[in-house]
Amino acid sequence: LKAEQVARLLWVFGTLGVEADRDLYIALTERVMQVLPEFTEQGIALTLWSLARMGVAMDDALITALMHRAEDVMQDFTLQGVSNMLWALARIRHADPACVDPLLCHLRDADLRDMSGQAVANILWSLSHFHLLSIDQQLQIKLTKQLQDKAGDLNPQEIANSLWALSQLGEDCESSVWKAVESQICLRIDEFDAHSVANTLNAFRVLDVEPGAELLMALDRVAARFPPRVPDAGDGEDGERVSRNWGQQ
Repeated sequence: LKAEQVARLLWVFGTLGVEADRDLYIALTERVMQVLPEFTEQGIALTLWSLARMGVAMDDALITALMHRAEDVMQDFTLQGVSNMLWALARIRHADPACVDPLLCHLRDADLRDMSGQAVANILWSLSHFHLLSIDQQLQIKLTKQLQDKAGDLNPQEIANSLWALSQLGEDCESSVWKAVESQICLRIDEFDAHSVANTLNAFRVLDVEPGAELLMALDRVAARFPPRVPDAGDGEDGERVSRNWGQQ
């Protein structure tokens, strides 16, 4: 298999949520390493994203090799590609500055005005898991400004994950970005699921504030549609909806 074919196969597995067994993982990743010099930035981003989606325990050597190749072609990365890479690193809890910093440098230098709401929501969710490891205040301001501008494009999961990320990154509930994202809840409330409701309430709880009465009633109305469950350890930590279209980088 050529590099693009390997990346495409992994992307299919990742999109379908296929859980790879060890033999399949070894076979695919061995081929990744063999054809790594042929990988484009798109192939790198989708490979890392796909392996993270498949839930495999990635070897540090593989992650390091992918990130070294990413640095070689960093000038070709799109904002969606950077978003996918950061999401994958956060998903596998790999916060090594040597991997994260080049991606953040790319964001610092980039014009974010064309970045989608989905991409910026996933980036902020990812950075909240790195605990401000490398992000500086100026970059956070730049990202939150874009999130504010694109708040109307967010789906319910992205709204909930954005609020949770903002709470982790120290944004106040009176900030303009918080209010912009919060204002979308009532507009999209009928599309919320139990997980989005839980993440939204978790975000308010982190800030130790109560949602407004109207908002709380709307969230309670949605929550009542779903049976109660024991919260997952990952509540507030599942930054979903990344690009699942082959070539959408």
